[in-house]
Amino acid sequence: MRETRNNQRNQTSHSRNHRTALNTEARNGTYRSGERNTNSHKPSGTARTRNPRPEGDRRALSHEERLKLREQNIRKRKKNAKIFRVLVLGVAAVIIIALLIVILKSCTSGETSEGSASSSSVSSVNTATPTPTPTPTPTPPPADTGINTGSDLLDTLWAEAIKEEAELEAKEAEKLRQEEEAKLLANTPTEEYAKEKSLEGKSISEKDSMLIIGDSAYPYYKFNYEATNKFAEALNKAPKGINVYSVIAPSKIDIELPLSLLDDYPNQTSDQRKAIRYANSLLDERINKVYVYDRLKAHCDEDLYFKGDSRSTSLASYYAYTSWAEAKGITPVKLEDLTEVTYSYFRGNLSSLNGAICSSEDITLYKSGTNFSFKNRVNSSMENWSVYVNVADYAAPYKYSTFLMDSNEYGVITNNDIEGDSACIIVKDASGNTFAPFVAEHYKTTYVVDYRNYKGSLESLINETEAVDLIYFIPIENVNSESAAAKISDIS
Repeated sequence: MRETRNNQRNQTSHSRNHRTALNTEARNGTYRSGERNTNSHKPSGTARTRNPRPEGDRRALSHEERLKLREQNIRKRKKNAKIFRVLVLGVAAVIIIALLIVILKSCTSGETSEGSASSSSVSSVNTATPTPTPTPTPTPPPADTGINTGSDLLDTLWAEAIKEEAELEAKEAEKLRQEEEAKLLANTPTEEYAKEKSLEGKSISEKDSMLIIGDSAYPYYKFNYEATNKFAEALNKAPKGINVYSVIAPSKIDIELPLSLLDDYPNQTSDQRKAIRYANSLLDERINKVYVYDRLKAHCDEDLYFKGDSRSTSLASYYAYTSWAEAKGITPVKLEDLTEVTYSYFRGNLSSLNGAICSSEDITLYKSGTNFSFKNRVNSSMENWSVYVNVADYAAPYKYSTFLMDSNEYGVITNNDIEGDSACIIVKDASGNTFAPFVAEHYKTTYVVDYRNYKGSLESLINETEAVDLIYFIPIENVNSESAAAKISDIS
C-alpha cells in the first residue's frame, strides 16, 4: 500500500510539473507572436468567446499614456467629490433655513395668540356688559413657501439697522452740539473786554520760548493734556468737610496781548480760556471754580503784569480776589480804599534772560489800613513782620519780597482787627503772595502754604486750625506741570 501511495504521489507531481511547463511554453509563445490565447488558461470546456479588439487596440499602453489616463481619473474623482460636497452643504443649508422659518413662524403665532388673549381679558374686566360681536372669519395663511417669511425677516433686520444708524447719528450730533457749546462757552466772555494795549511801533521777535514785544517778555503757554488731568485729580483729593475754591490765574501773554495776535502763533501758545474751562470741568462739584480770566481781560489796559517777570502785579491779584469774594458771597474791599505804594528799580525773573527787556521797572502794591502781622512758622525770627515789607533798599532782583517776605513754605497772617477764630488756608506758589493779603481781610487767621516746599498735610492743618475755607491759587503754568500736580497731591 505504501508503494501504491508513493506511486500515486509521484504521478500527481509529474502531472503538475508537466502542466506548468505547458502553460509556460504557451504564454511565451503567445506573447512573442503578439497574439493572446484566451483558452490557454482554462480547459476547453469552460472557455468564453470574446469580441476581438480592433487592430489599433491590440498594442500595450505606453507609460506616458498610462500616466495621462491616471491623471484623468484623478481629476474626475476630485470633480465628483466637489459636486458631492456642494450638494451636501446645499441640502444642509436648506434644512437649517427651513428650521429657522418654522421657529420664527411658531414664535410669531405664539405672540399673536397671547396678544389676543390679553386683549380679550382686558375687555372682559373693563366692560360691565360686553356686547357680543361676530367672530370674523380668519384669513387662511399663505402657503409656507419661505419667500414671505424671509422677506418679513429681512424687512425687520433692515428696520433695526436703520434705527441703530439713526441712534448713532443722534449721539454724534449731540456730541458735536456739546462741543460747539463748549467752544462757545470758552470763547464767550462773561465780562466786556477792555481794549488791548497798542503794539504800534513795537518790535516783535521770539527767543527762549518767549515772545518779545518791545521791552516786555511773554512766555508761551502750551496746553498739556496729561498734566491738566493730573492737576484736577490732585485738587479732587482735597480734604472733605471744608469749603474748597479753585482759582487758576492766567498768564500775561493771553491777558495783555490781542487774541488776534496769538492766532499767528498756534504752534507756540494755546488758548488759555479753553484750557482753564477744561480744567474746571474736571473738578468735583464740591469745588467752587473761580473763573478770573474774563475779569482780568476786562482790565487788560491796566498794569496787571510786570514787563520782566512772569508773576502778576498786586493789581491783578486784587481783581482775582474780587472774583473769589463774589463766589464766596462776601463784599470785597474797594480799590479806592486801598493805598498805593510803589518801589522803583525792580528787576523780575525774566529780565536776565534777554537783554532787550528793560533792566528795571516799578513794583506797586495796594495795602489797606488793617492791622496785620505776619510770621513764618519755620523760622521763629520772622515773627511780627509786616504783610507788606518796605523793600526800598533791597537789591533789584529781591524787591518782590515786599509781599509776605516772598514766603516760600508756610506763613501765618493774623488780622488783629477781627474778633473770633475764623481761619482760611491758601495753597499757592510765589505768585500767590500778592493774593493772600486781600483774602486775609476777611479772616482772623490766614495760613499760607507753598505746596512746592510744604512738608505737612492739609488734612492735619485743617484739623489743627479748624479752618473753614481752602483756596487753591495756582498760575496756569503750574496747572500745566505734572511735577506741580504731584506736589499738590502729596500734601492733599
